[in-house]
Amino acid sequence: MNIIEFITNNLSTFLTLVTTGVFAGILAGLLGVGGGIVIVPVLFFLFQSFGVSPESAMLVATATSLATIVPTSISSIRSHNKKGNVDFDLLKRWAVFILIGVLVVVG
Repeated sequence: MNIIEFITNNLSTFLTLVTTGVFAGILAGLLGVGGGIVIVPVLFFLFQSFGVSPESAMLVATATSLATIVPTSISSIRSHNKKGNVDFDLLKRWAVFILIGVLVVVG
């Protein structure tokens, strides 16, 4: 099955995801929000429509949203670093607190 067949067979899902991405992008640009208040609820209901239990759907939707933060953050820090806008000395001092935050979220 090629990508065109896949999209046409799953058109409503595809349009839901595209619309969600556009809406989340606009909110992120205007207000700095998006994933937690837009993407997670949509993914939650979408996963349930695929037959995933509500408990599992919420965990997977939240984890999916959080997983997208990692590449986005790496891209952002690289871009800001090219402009000389990253204080790595401060980042090193905060590293312990960042690690604790990651461990709390993951664990």
